[in-house]
Amino acid sequence: MTTILNPSFEKGWTDKGPEQQQANGWTLTQTPPGERMGVPTKQSGGNVVDALAAALQEVVHKLFTQLPENERLGQPRALILHGDTTLKLFWGLASESKLSTVITGTPGKQVRVRVPVLGESNLTGPLEDDTFWVTVKLGSAVERRNYAEMVSQFAVMGNERHWNVFVVEATFPADGRLTLTITLQDNWGRTDFFIDNITLEEITDGNGTPLPTDDSLIALATNLVAAAHALAVRLQDVADGVEMIEAGARQVAEALGASETP
Repeated sequence: MTTILNPSFEKGWTDKGPEQQQANGWTLTQTPPGERMGVPTKQSGGNVVDALAAALQEVVHKLFTQLPENERLGQPRALILHGDTTLKLFWGLASESKLSTVITGTPGKQVRVRVPVLGESNLTGPLEDDTFWVTVKLGSAVERRNYAEMVSQFAVMGNERHWNVFVVEATFPADGRLTLTITLQDNWGRTDFFIDNITLEEITDGNGTPLPTDDSLIALATNLVAAAHALAVRLQDVADGVEMIEAGARQVAEALGASETP
């Protein structure tokens, strides 16, 4: 079974520096101040300027005990999507962090990874569409969204916040290793990023044979429920028919009994 190490950031961390908690199983890298970030330019009042890092982001694990009740697991503004921990990255100036982990699996096997990310800017509007960028990469597969795209999403059912779920699919190469990288680029500072509950789904085995996916299992369950309902309706029709036959038989018996009475 192919798995991701520490997908919900509940297995501890090591300190790389002040307020720099590198989650176990992950590698944290940051763009040094003065260097261009991954998306090298940004919008600025109708002009295009260089997107330069100005600081290093803080990276901290937020425990449920550090959050108010309505931001805990299962609540309407939850920052935790699984377990008791979420990963937070933030700073007041332009900055960029990358989190990466290596996933191992059978060569030729295809997998799908879902990465929930929340980005919330604390700047006052109007904001540039590219106020921040989030990029998720698995092998050569890439999905990237900017601020304007992310604030229109409500990907976590029952959650009021603009959680996004990035979905990337890739096939394990001959060495059986895929690198998952999450890049959080804050072009103007004061953005709070949260990541939690990363999941992996096997799509095919090493021979390319499709495996049952979450979607296919949901479809199967839906079909089974529909079939069960249809069968229940048919059985009820049969029961109603039997009841009608029994009622008719009673009426015939009563009529025969009355005809035999002197």
